[in-house]
Amino acid sequence: MVHNVDAMTNDIRALLTYVQTEKPKVWKLALDTCWTWYPNTTQTAIDCAEMYNISVVQAAGIIAAFSIRTRWHKNLEDVMTFMDTGECAGLKLRVKKARAILALGVNATWEDVAKVLNGKKVVRFAHNILHGNSSIMATIDVWMCRVMHIAHKKLSKIVGLYEAAEQAVMIVASELMMPVPVAQAFIWVCVRGRAD
Repeated sequence: MVHNVDAMTNDIRALLTYVQTEKPKVWKLALDTCWTWYPNTTQTAIDCAEMYNISVVQAAGIIAAFSIRTRWHKNLEDVMTFMDTGECAGLKLRVKKARAILALGVNATWEDVAKVLNGKKVVRFAHNILHGNSSIMATIDVWMCRVMHIAHKKLSKIVGLYEAAEQAVMIVASELMMPVPVAQAFIWVCVRGRAD
């Protein structure tokens, strides 16, 4: 199935034009935070790895495993609860994935962790956490779907849809002259209206 990357790209452009002209405070917030968001998450993974004597690859994977439809601060609270106790109430699948990542050991490769994570969004988010602004991937979550008028539930079910949405972000990143994760963070703040 062919997906309309041009339409998705135009949806992102339209959002950015609207925010720039109608919501200058959000535009400024997006500019102020987009360059540091992923480097800060990388540092969080490094700190987590040091604190719990695991590898940064494992830490990035565990952080991503707990990220599904969760605000960033809650995501980190859940990670710390799991790392401190081995449990996290109500998050059985996330705990299962985190335990599997820990079981890989500190010599686990990125590929090992990605196999455990399995989902496109979660794998890309872990990759972006691990590589910061040097990653070449975009994390397409519910907020990114909204701007591109994609039903989030269909994102992983329709072959090629995630990749088309990611390509749209890559095109806009090129136009903005930003690395892909920076542009993705910029768009994300613009669509949400906040950076948390």
